[in-house]
Amino acid sequence: MLGFVTAAVVGVIANLLLFMLKTIYDVFCNREAADNPDYLPFIWILISVIAMKKFNVNMILWILISAVFGFLFYGL
Repeated sequence: MLGFVTAAVVGVIANLLLFMLKTIYDVFCNREAADNPDYLPFIWILISVIAMKKFNVNMILWILISAVFGFLFYGL
């Protein structure tokens, strides 16, 4: 059972890495997106690191907070 959980965590981390790399590419390399860059993912990463390191926020809780924030910001 633990093998499935480990594979799921690796999949989520890989997905987040691809999302971050796409954002970095759009900000620094893509000339069309460079005119109107989206810095929110970078800001959210900094907020996430501070929340988890300084305030010891639970990871599952933070994933839920991030999902709600993303839905409210990008989904509406």
